[in-house]
Amino acid sequence: MRCGKPSGVNLILIGLHRVGIVGLGKAFKQIDDSGLTDREEITDRIIGLLADGNYIPDTQREAYRIALWREFLRYQGQDISEYYSEVEVKVRGEVGDLRDQFVDTLISVFGEFELRPTITFVSPTGEDPRPELLMDDDTIVRGPVSRQNLKAAVGRRISDW
Repeated sequence: MRCGKPSGVNLILIGLHRVGIVGLGKAFKQIDDSGLTDREEITDRIIGLLADGNYIPDTQREAYRIALWREFLRYQGQDISEYYSEVEVKVRGEVGDLRDQFVDTLISVFGEFELRPTITFVSPTGEDPRPELLMDDDTIVRGPVSRQNLKAAVGRRISDW
């Protein structure tokens, strides 16, 4: 017995959730063959092609449109970074080079998860000026950490993805 996703199902990131989509490759092939070039027409057609085999909630339609466009660009071998899912984070720490380096690494690490952090800067509390990453007000890491440790900490936080 096989474990994992069923055959013919592609997992894609819709907002911040992994969702299984049936028939994605076939839909992309049909779009390629159609000659369409307009983004809105392409995403309309993809959603139309996927509607019978997949549930697309009306409340999530825009998130699906963005995700499906991103996956179509990936299918074509194009840059998808503009369409990464956004995640809100806070960075606490004193303004300066240490925080700037922390943020640069943070942005790069989130990019590896195909996420784009929307950063809110927060003043340090107490006497600890070290940069700190917070998600939902929970501390993920504090202080100058290696890229590998930051990636591991973020990965643990989003492990259900």
